[in-house]
Amino acid sequence: SAASSDYPLRDVYKRQSLIGVICLRTRENFIPFLEEIMKILFGACIFSLTDSNLDPELMDYFNCLRFALVETFTLIVFGLEDCNKLDIFSKYVPDILSYFKRLIGLGNQINLDTKKGVLGFTLDLINIYGRELISILDTSLLSQLIIDLKECSNKEYNKYAIETEEVSLFLIL
Repeated sequence: SAASSDYPLRDVYKRQSLIGVICLRTRENFIPFLEEIMKILFGACIFSLTDSNLDPELMDYFNCLRFALVETFTLIVFGLEDCNKLDIFSKYVPDILSYFKRLIGLGNQINLDTKKGVLGFTLDLINIYGRELISILDTSLLSQLIIDLKECSNKEYNKYAIETEEVSLFLIL
């Protein structure tokens, strides 16, 4: 049934995002666990890049996992920002950006929520790390995300893409 097949998706999302919530709430108490947690998250990133184009249920599962990973990274950054410890996260940023580039390369296998999350988090990273990040950022990632969101049928995503395009141009220049 639909309800029983949805359960594992919600479960994956809740468990994955819980790591980010823990960081957000515990702040500096999370730091001793950050390196091991990031290893686990990057393992999940690799797994989430599995081609699922032929199986709709598997595609839903991977999209749930991808969205949860983006949200988890976002919450970890916010938790570390709250305790002024973002410097210890910077070493993970190139790998996160590399993951995002590979993720967007999957094309239509990525849902709009995940694309919006990747775009928003990438802009957060630009705000946080500034010129240091711009030097390693492939701006085609931002361009592709903005195009995808502008061209979709969802008006909310269209508006977000237009607003984000203006902000991203300002941040990158």
